[in-house]
Amino acid sequence: MLAEIISDIILYKETIESGNFKEAVVRQFIVLPILRALGWRYNEFATLELLPEMSIGRKSVDYALQHNRNPVVLIECKRWGENLGNHLVQLRRYSTQTKADIAILTDGKFWDFYLPNRANVPDNEKVLWQDRMFCSIDIEAQREARENFHKFLSKPNVEQGIAKRAAEEALQPQTQDTPLPRRHYALPILIALNQARGRAPANEVLNRVRELMADDLREVDLSQRSDGQTYWENRTHDMRRELVARGLMMRDSPHGTWVITDAGRESLHPQTDKPLPRSRYKLPILVALYQLDGSAEAHVVLKRVRLLMVDELKPIDLECLTSGQPYWKNRTHNMKRDLVCKGFLKDDSPHGTWEITDAGREYLRNNRGG
Repeated sequence: MLAEIISDIILYKETIESGNFKEAVVRQFIVLPILRALGWRYNEFATLELLPEMSIGRKSVDYALQHNRNPVVLIECKRWGENLGNHLVQLRRYSTQTKADIAILTDGKFWDFYLPNRANVPDNEKVLWQDRMFCSIDIEAQREARENFHKFLSKPNVEQGIAKRAAEEALQPQTQDTPLPRRHYALPILIALNQARGRAPANEVLNRVRELMADDLREVDLSQRSDGQTYWENRTHDMRRELVARGLMMRDSPHGTWVITDAGRESLHPQTDKPLPRSRYKLPILVALYQLDGSAEAHVVLKRVRLLMVDELKPIDLECLTSGQPYWKNRTHNMKRDLVCKGFLKDDSPHGTWEITDAGREYLRNNRGG
């Protein structure tokens, strides 16, 4: 249902733009249908789980998604084409007066997701709101939009706390002392099950996941938690529960057995069998260098790029060319050369080192939000 709604919005995009859709129309024709497709029930008086115009002080937020009568997600809608950045103060004001897990600004086409209260961050109130955005959805990127809507806004994920944990992971800075977030385990789990003809005992899936992630797991991922589980095992089990909630694995499979669903198989075989174009690597390269204080050795940048693109890379991107190099790494190197030509990376850096220029930083400031 969500796929059809998004397709219809894109199909009638010219009608929407020529009609200058105002805020009320965006709420009724775009936002509400998407929320209903994600499991939120309108006119449910017993729970008020999808509450329009919830009063917050002297104002009201367009929609509040509630669990046990407590707002967990706030959604503020604007007219189609509105500059969402102009309304961050309003969203922040609503969020500080509630204990909502997630706050969203949308014009119907773009959906900017924010984490009002970041866990384990000293002086959370001093964190700039621009740095609290963990996801920006453009519904024209249909596949990515569907995945992120389900991950961060579906009713089961919000009510079970999965959405908030995924948001915190998305904002978690990655260092050698930080275990990989669980989203890194989604693709290996599905690949392992697909290779096992759709089902396998949990321990066999875990062993295959470890084999598939051998190049990514670090010492901290292999270390034990206080409960005796290693971090990679714990993240794999957590990701399995999320895949079940997303309908990519069976909920009622026999005890101790993991089973992929038809939707899970389809997610491994997108409509296009082409690797991501190299243009998709432009921003990840610049973001990686920015996070690495402007310069780093090539292998460090490559590893950071892969971390940043974990939600985009598909099985074909991990396949190797005849040269033995994976498509994603080949595309990243090609994009690096383009960025040097554009003046966004230095062409006189020491051999094996990539370095961003002032022009690259400026481009990143102007384009990172999109």
